[in-house]
Amino acid sequence: MPAPLDTVVPLKKFSHLESQNDLSLVALSGNTLSSIHWDTRVPVVKDYVLDETQSLTKAQRFRFTAITTTKEGHIAVGSKDGGIRLYSAGLIKRAKTELCQLGDQITGLDVSSDAEWLLGTTVDYLIVFKTTWSDHRGDHSAFKKSIPAKEKSVMVLTIPKEELAKQKIKKKKIIFTPARFDSRPFDGTDIIEEEIVTSTGPFIIRFKFRQVKMDYKRDRIQLNAKPIIYRQEEVIVDKTFSYKGDSIVAALCHDLKKIDLDDI
Repeated sequence: MPAPLDTVVPLKKFSHLESQNDLSLVALSGNTLSSIHWDTRVPVVKDYVLDETQSLTKAQRFRFTAITTTKEGHIAVGSKDGGIRLYSAGLIKRAKTELCQLGDQITGLDVSSDAEWLLGTTVDYLIVFKTTWSDHRGDHSAFKKSIPAKEKSVMVLTIPKEELAKQKIKKKKIIFTPARFDSRPFDGTDIIEEEIVTSTGPFIIRFKFRQVKMDYKRDRIQLNAKPIIYRQEEVIVDKTFSYKGDSIVAALCHDLKKIDLDDI
C-alpha cells in the first residue's frame, strides 16, 4: 500500500488547467518526491492511480513540507527546517540551489509565471526571493545553476504592528494560509503577477507585488509595501486565485465564496 500523500501539485504550473487528457503531477510524501502520470483517457480499474508512480529522490536529512512547480517543470520544495531547495526539470537527484535555513517550517510555496520570483509561507511571515541574476556571462536561473551567496537574500513580508492594532489581530494567533500569486493575464496574453494574497483567521491579507519588487531591488530589508487587510464573516480555511481572473475563491468554514479584488 502506497504511503499517504502530503501534497500534490501539477508537474508544470497551470498544466492541469490547460491539458485536455494527460494529468502529470508531483507528490510529496514525508521525505520522498514522486511523479504521477495519469492519462485520463484510460479508465482507472484500481482503487488508486499510484501504481505508475516513480520515486525520484529521497533525502533522509530533512522532511518536505511544501512544493511548487514552474511552467517548464522545475521544482521548488520547502522543508520543516525552513530550507528551500530548487531542482531543475528532470534532474531531481540533487538540488541546483539551496536557500538559507530560515529556521521556521515552510508551509507553502508559489512561483511566478516567468519563474523569476519565489514566494514562501511560514506560520507568521512570508518570504520573497528572486531566482534570477545576471553577471558578465549572461542571465542565470537558480533552478538551473547554483546561485552565488550574495544573491541569496530574501525579503520578509509581515503585518506591521500598527496594522495588527488597527485590525485587532493578536500576533500570537497569526497562522498564514499558503500565499499565492495572482494569474491575471497582461494584455490578454502573458501573465504578469500584480498581487500576493494570504489569509489568517477571517482576514484576507493582500500585498501589491509591484511595490514588493521595488522594495526588493532597492533594499531587500526595508519594506515599504504595506498589506491591505479585509475582514470576512468567517474564518478562511484556504483561498486561491481564479485562473486568469481577478477574483479569489475562498473556502470558509461553512461556505465557498468568490471575492472580486476590484470590489473590496
